[in-house]
Amino acid sequence: MAAAVAVVAAVMGVAVSRDAPAPAVAPFPAPPTEVVGATDSIPVAVIGDSISAGTPYGGRGVTNWTALVETAEHWLVTNTAIGGTGYVNAGSAAPFQAAQLERAVAARPRLVVVEGSRNDIGLPPEHVRNAADRLYRELTARLPGTRIVVVGPFWNAGTSTKAFAVRDALASAARDAGATFVDPMAENWFTGAYDGGPLIAADGVHPTDAGHALYARRLQAALDRLGV
Repeated sequence: MAAAVAVVAAVMGVAVSRDAPAPAVAPFPAPPTEVVGATDSIPVAVIGDSISAGTPYGGRGVTNWTALVETAEHWLVTNTAIGGTGYVNAGSAAPFQAAQLERAVAARPRLVVVEGSRNDIGLPPEHVRNAADRLYRELTARLPGTRIVVVGPFWNAGTSTKAFAVRDALASAARDAGATFVDPMAENWFTGAYDGGPLIAADGVHPTDAGHALYARRLQAALDRLGV
């Protein structure tokens, strides 16, 4: 994957049958045998929610999608993600810009990935759009020459007009900022994934370790296709 700086966030609703079989999950490729030094790696900052932070359901440590892509793509990741947060949703901390921007900028990344957020679904989409605009402008101003890729929340609980609305708000903000937009819902990353299955935990929201492996592979494929 070409060296670049990106902020990722894509959102969409997908009609999913809880009785449908989950998509097959192939083993994630083994890490390269050579040791990759910091000078060979692409510094990447990841801003996001629990999908990037990991949860007890899956994605802790080396099983998180960020760690899997870091190994496969020779990234050097600074992961600032905080569970429960979003562009607008403060969760138990603060929204993305207030809680994560400074640490992400301090990493001097060449790529910024902004993931999420499902936590914003149900909030006024115009508020999400305005918050995304501010975050992308700040990243662009403080990290000149970075590439922005936006990857939004996935949705596996049936069709949701509220999820579509937030997805559209983020897609529009990303386009206006000159960012690359990755849309897990439009690409059906988790179509067929059901609550308590191999990919999505019983809470119906968070990926398992296998779900993180799928997320990582799908994201890599999208970035390669988009020339990131």
